Amino acid sequence: YVAAHPDAEFPFLADLARLEKARSEAFIAASSLPLTLAAVQARPPESLGELEMRASPALRILTLHYPVHELWSALETNAHDHDAAEQAAVPRPVAVRVWRKNHHAYHQVITPQHAQLLQMTLTGCTFADWCETLAASGEADPATHAAELLVDALSEELLRA
Repeated sequence: YVAAHPDAEFPFLADLARLEKARSEAFIAASSLPLTLAAVQARPPESLGELEMRASPALRILTLHYPVHELWSALETNAHDHDAAEQAAVPRPVAVRVWRKNHHAYHQVITPQHAQLLQMTLTGCTFADWCETLAASGEADPATHAAELLVDALSEELLRA
């Protein structure tokens, strides 16, 4: 409704609603066993490229037109931050990942490239796919960057076993 009926004074409301919906969906999403660093380390190193990267059912990737994550943070901390509301009204596209860990919903701004990789896990991909995507984007050391993002994804329980 909010997207179909934009408010000139608060143009960011549709994005705020999308973030709230994604957090709610992440919170109530089906549970799954997370892929762990120990499980990945137990694999023979030569098979890492074949590692299946499948998103947790709680993972959501958003592209927002307004930086409503800043407003959300201000509201969460009960800060009466008028600057956050003013900043939220200034268009600035951001990619945000939303997920659940330890029975709590989180969101975090990520790079568009990181969003692309996580988006790939929603339909299923391999670690080699991540490396190839990073290489195609001109990444100087795609394997190292992919490994860093994998460790982050594992620590935040973004991937399922």
